Amino acid sequence: MHCGTFLIIRSCFLYKIELDSTYTMKNKKGIPLSNILKTLQDLAPLELAEGWDNTGLLIGPTKPRPITSILLTLDLTMAVLEEALREKTDMIIAYHPPIFEPIKALTRNDPKGRLVLQAIQANLAVYSPHTALDTVDGGLTDWLCEGVGNGTHHPIYSIEKQGIGTKGPGRVLTLDTPLLLTTIRKKLKKHLGIKFLRAALSSPHKKTNTRFKKVALCPGAGSSVLQDVQADLYVTGEMRHHDVLTALESGISVLLCEHAQSERGYLPIFKRKLEQRLGHEVRTKLATSDFGPLQIM
Repeated sequence: MHCGTFLIIRSCFLYKIELDSTYTMKNKKGIPLSNILKTLQDLAPLELAEGWDNTGLLIGPTKPRPITSILLTLDLTMAVLEEALREKTDMIIAYHPPIFEPIKALTRNDPKGRLVLQAIQANLAVYSPHTALDTVDGGLTDWLCEGVGNGTHHPIYSIEKQGIGTKGPGRVLTLDTPLLLTTIRKKLKKHLGIKFLRAALSSPHKKTNTRFKKVALCPGAGSSVLQDVQADLYVTGEMRHHDVLTALESGISVLLCEHAQSERGYLPIFKRKLEQRLGHEVRTKLATSDFGPLQIM
């Protein structure tokens, strides 16, 4: 073949590839990451997150890409990351921030480094709403209240957030009708989808006919939020041993649902809220490989 003819054919071939690539990018379904971030901000404003928390976009894609699929998980483990890669996911929303403590080095010598590096290499976006999702109206903590009973509730302590109003973590729930502990326990177990929870009863509440009117709640680890709150009952995922003793000495009983189990059941609700906002252009899926690390044996 003549050299000139080869160059013409090669030029046409490269031009066709460029046109095909441009066509694919312009016509690929999905939503820009910036639009997804705006939706997440609307659902759980990051201004509501605790000062110690690390929320928002924690890993950005190395190359711009439309978001066509999102994987929802409580924790971003290596198993969840591998599931995301198999499913060709564009974005992971992890309730707990996978990057929390400051990272001084990124290497494959430690599990956290391997996780972050692999997510970056896969061009994934990783986002965490964490305590912003706890605090927002209709968020995780309000959902936890629904598992106890009907009543009125307010944040344990309130902070004025500019442009958002007065919000705060935890809830103090005043039940419309005082309930027996056995009733609260059954309702919570059904609501959370769990078979067991741990209970610590203060001396005044050891009578079987005791009814509870005021309940203080916090998903996850509730010690710091529930500290010094006046209530009949604390409901949370986990508390430090000595904080449970302090509550008992103060005449307050405690129900512990385990950390992850006090949060995980809200993910399907959050998934539906995302789907309502994002429509059919983005496929949203709950991670099937996301499990709590602890089990009762």
